[in-house]
Amino acid sequence: MQVVKKFLIRIFVGINVFVALLMLLSGLSSFAHPAIAPHISLLGLSFPIFLIINIIFILFWLLFSARRVWIPLVSLLVCFPFVRDYCPVNMPKEEPEGTIKVMSFNVESFDSGRRDEAGNYIIPTYLFQSKADIICLQETFVAGGITWAWMNDIMQRNGYYLGRIHGGRTGGLTCYSKFPILSTRLIDYESKSNASILLELKYNSDTIYVINNHLESIKFSRADRKQYKEIFTEPQQEIVEAGVRTIISKMSKAAAVRGRQVDRVAEVVDSLRGKPIILCG
Repeated sequence: MQVVKKFLIRIFVGINVFVALLMLLSGLSSFAHPAIAPHISLLGLSFPIFLIINIIFILFWLLFSARRVWIPLVSLLVCFPFVRDYCPVNMPKEEPEGTIKVMSFNVESFDSGRRDEAGNYIIPTYLFQSKADIICLQETFVAGGITWAWMNDIMQRNGYYLGRIHGGRTGGLTCYSKFPILSTRLIDYESKSNASILLELKYNSDTIYVINNHLESIKFSRADRKQYKEIFTEPQQEIVEAGVRTIISKMSKAAAVRGRQVDRVAEVVDSLRGKPIILCG
């Protein structure tokens, strides 16, 4: 019995070490440029899975071999910076005087104009009731009875200025600000339907720059979503393999484009070095 136990313990030690290495690699994958190594950059999506498995191993070793609990503990310690990236913990503290409240919200066509029980549009009501000083919105395509004339009127009556480039691929990006908007311009980069805009806001005697982003989407079609669903509802080998290939291919291509877009946005941020910048999206 002792021989079997020792054998099983060694197997679980090997599994734990292997998972710990995968967790480290998935965390380090954030340093891989998506345009150069898109598949490696996707490995970071699996980090929470390996994190949970390592936490389970802590409980496992405490129950069956406490002296080996150091394996998952050390792996968690080494990967702690990546854990903070995925699970940031910010302790509540008193807001300093002069704090600016910023909201970033992908409204997805204002949820097609969904209303509450009182008949009010849910998302527009939430926006002006938030009392945010700067509101950066993505996918602001009007629908469900909401019009731009109505939207802008109600926001202006609540003290907001409008920043938006009309038409083209920037139509989905909008900024409402309690501070006067001096200028709005498109950040030029590769994309057919996504964009980033740079806004210049007057804040007392100073200037604040706001960048509102909607970087490259994966663009899963209805057929892709159906195929993804079939992976779980009809887990046959051919369906699973075809579905996984499609998902990884589309995610990798989108990640590569996003990587180049981020480089362009970073160039703009660098050109404004030393000036107050708010990055949203």
